[in-house]
Amino acid sequence: MIIIKSAGNAIPKVTNAMRGVGAVGKIFLVVAVVYAGREIYYAENREKESIRQTTTLLSGIATRATITIGVSSYADAPISIFVLVL
Repeated sequence: MIIIKSAGNAIPKVTNAMRGVGAVGKIFLVVAVVYAGREIYYAENREKESIRQTTTLLSGIATRATITIGVSSYADAPISIFVLVL
């Protein structure tokens, strides 16, 4: 019964670690956007480079969202297995 009662409790060590991971992710996103802006600024063909950088950033964001959805609802919905396969 102890396992069932403690199943809904958060582990403070893990919760604090996840806050740190979230902060690092936000910093990484800002660095990626700044780097993309720099690449666009110094490119010979800015239109082509802006399309390339935008596609790269958006595909990274979409990948993260897909993985987050798949991991968070893996056991709850069979559609997540389909999303993870794609």
